[in-house]
Amino acid sequence: MIGPEEVEFFYNANQDRIRKVLESLKRERSHKVDYLFSKHYLPVKSSTDCSICARCCKLLEAGLDQEDIGLLSNSCLMEPKTFIGSYVGFESSTNTSYIKNKPCPFLSGNLCAHYLSRPKACADYPGLERPDIKYRLRSVQNNAAVCPIVANTLIRIAQEIGLPLD
Repeated sequence: MIGPEEVEFFYNANQDRIRKVLESLKRERSHKVDYLFSKHYLPVKSSTDCSICARCCKLLEAGLDQEDIGLLSNSCLMEPKTFIGSYVGFESSTNTSYIKNKPCPFLSGNLCAHYLSRPKACADYPGLERPDIKYRLRSVQNNAAVCPIVANTLIRIAQEIGLPLD
């Protein structure tokens, strides 16, 4: 299994092959792609301890909606307006709010200091179990450079479909 310290190297060494695996999956029916991810994601996730990694919290900007902002600002004992000024960025072209600091300012060691109030984007990451993943394969490709769960899931899928990764 690829660990947190190896995931970026693995991705860089296998970028072209990962692309071929994902291109192959794009040609399959959506329910088959969902089945493959479900079949391989669950055992990988169950054998992975995210608290020893936290690369997503260190490298990505979590998206936020108004409910997330309310929960987090309350957990931080801040007024939403103050919380927004301190922690929230806004991308006007996509109308998206996000935690603007990297690493996440709520990361304490490798744990979330506001775990019970964490944004939905964090709770859902890496999102491999959601239906219709076939239409989010670009995101899967990008996340393979960040998340050992994604990388190891792709290794298993690639092996099953006959396009093994190193």
